[in-house]
Amino acid sequence: MSIKSKENSMEIQCDSCGRKPEFYFGEWQAAWSRAKADGWRASKDNTGAWCHECPDCFEGTT
Repeated sequence: MSIKSKENSMEIQCDSCGRKPEFYFGEWQAAWSRAKADGWRASKDNTGAWCHECPDCFEGTT
């Protein structure tokens, strides 16, 4: 997973397909709240690392 903080945005990368939209909030919590509202999901893998999935990939795993 890749999360990059830019000047006024956060970029969250989907661990399944690589999609990387930018969320235009300077703070992580606000950006992640918006991402969740848009259908993004996070879960821990078997090593305890966080994984993020975009709405398209999450729909394919449910």
